Amino acid sequence: MSKGADPIDIKKEKERFMALLTAETKRYDVNGMTIDLNQKMDQIVTSIKKEEKIIMNDEERQLRNLDKLEYMSQYLNEDHVHTKDSLKAAQLIREDANLQMSEFESRNQQELRELEDEVRRINQQIEAQKHKQADIKEENHKLLKSINTARDTDKKQNQGIVDQILMKDRDFDKNEKELEDK
Repeated sequence: MSKGADPIDIKKEKERFMALLTAETKRYDVNGMTIDLNQKMDQIVTSIKKEEKIIMNDEERQLRNLDKLEYMSQYLNEDHVHTKDSLKAAQLIREDANLQMSEFESRNQQELRELEDEVRRINQQIEAQKHKQADIKEENHKLLKSINTARDTDKKQNQGIVDQILMKDRDFDKNEKELEDK
């Protein structure tokens, strides 16, 4: 031993060499190799079985998911078909409504034109009646004026007659009084 070096533990060194020798003997030992090989094969088979189980479970899960997806796909396809049918029906209804609306609009426009023509005709009649009424008023005014003029003339003429009648009436009353007094 050299100075300053750690003391060597002989037991540990012996065990270490024994482990190396055992490993070396196992390396050349056919029975040990067969056992090791069998153990490794068992481990591989076990791990393969585990992986196979995992793969099968995963495959079953994926198959269930595929079934769900297929069901959803069928449902979506049916829904899509129903939606298409509904859209077609809605489109037909919309077209029918548009056709009816255009017919109503056409009828309303025609009726509006007829009503506007009627209003124009009535307005023309009203204007004609206004003119007639104005003419009649003017003629009535002329007649009233001539009647008033004639009445004034008659009044003046009749006033003389009335005055004469009144005078004769007074004379008659006077004569009657005189006759009564006598």
